[in-house]
Amino acid sequence: MESMIMSNSPVDDVKPRGRKSRWNVYMSDRIAQTCLNDVMYFPTYDVYGLSSNAGNMEKLTALQNEFDAVKKRMDDGTKKALRSEQKIKLLTNRYKMRAAKIWSQVE
Repeated sequence: MESMIMSNSPVDDVKPRGRKSRWNVYMSDRIAQTCLNDVMYFPTYDVYGLSSNAGNMEKLTALQNEFDAVKKRMDDGTKKALRSEQKIKLLTNRYKMRAAKIWSQVE
């Protein structure tokens, strides 16, 4: 007879069946996500490591490095968007002038 555990979690209601059960997949995904969240790049040592084993200064340096990298990517994206906007403005300027000319004739 199977023992039943009372729980409100829908994951606990899934019965493990074989090697690739939904429960095993869920737990392996959850464990992998937990591990990924705990890994940080420490630029002072030029190595990846667990944030739970690092000191506060090392974590601060790692987060500042990550912030700078994200800021650089955002700045690059902004520059790319401005270039695209200028190209679109150049390509559509003729149509705007033509629309203004036709609109003046309509009025």
